[in-house]
Amino acid sequence: LQKFMGRGYMVAPRGQQVEPLRLPIDEASIGQDAQDATIYIPSESERIYSEFEQSISAAIVFGHFRIDEAQAMQHFSVNRGALREVLSRLVDRGLVEKSAYAAWRAGPLTARAMAQDFEVRLLLAPAALLESAPKLDAQFLSGLREVLRDPAAVDTEELLRIESQIHDACLAHHPNTKMLGILRQCQMPLIVHQTFCRMFHQPVHPALIDEYRQIVEHLCEGRYAQAAEALAAHLQAARKRTQQQLKVLAVLPEPPLPAYLVRIA
Repeated sequence: LQKFMGRGYMVAPRGQQVEPLRLPIDEASIGQDAQDATIYIPSESERIYSEFEQSISAAIVFGHFRIDEAQAMQHFSVNRGALREVLSRLVDRGLVEKSAYAAWRAGPLTARAMAQDFEVRLLLAPAALLESAPKLDAQFLSGLREVLRDPAAVDTEELLRIESQIHDACLAHHPNTKMLGILRQCQMPLIVHQTFCRMFHQPVHPALIDEYRQIVEHLCEGRYAQAAEALAAHLQAARKRTQQQLKVLAVLPEPPLPAYLVRIA
């Protein structure tokens, strides 16, 4: 290592003096001169969030678990700060809770908890959609409609993406943040459906696609009251489907889970 006039060090063979190569740093030199060019570097918490959320969602269907922070940090190769940022987000979604003794816990998912979440969503989600719908981006809605026009092209992951957009993004413009916070915590119905879909690679249910298509069609045409009614009808139908899915999951053997999920007897 060699020092030079300026900040930092240079690397060079022993005894050989080198000078830094000084170049202008501008948009063109780093490939950012194109229109709308951006550099996106996900944070450590963003990098691990999806995998962490899926493992928690799958686990709580099968019981009550403690989250071992040391094992989780080792599993994901992250520091405690990044891990706790993810855990805090999962607390906001109602997937994780922190006990009085500072232990992070998840589950169990019960039929009663799921029924309560459905009840809350039926009361709040249609009202939230009615208020949020006029503020939704037209291009966003037309993209959803285009995808739903061809049910055969919708696979499981695409369906779950659409589901998230309808139940989260389409409600997100409601000005009552407390209401949105309550809805974010009522995730049990979505968790059961996501877990069931990922465990059983079956064709996407045509009735479900039709329910989502009706909601989106009403939104695209500005029929917001009908869209809210269609969302309520979808939630009623989803409640029956999800009850059956939960019964199926309840009799399955527990799948392999990461070491950071420790079952609580």
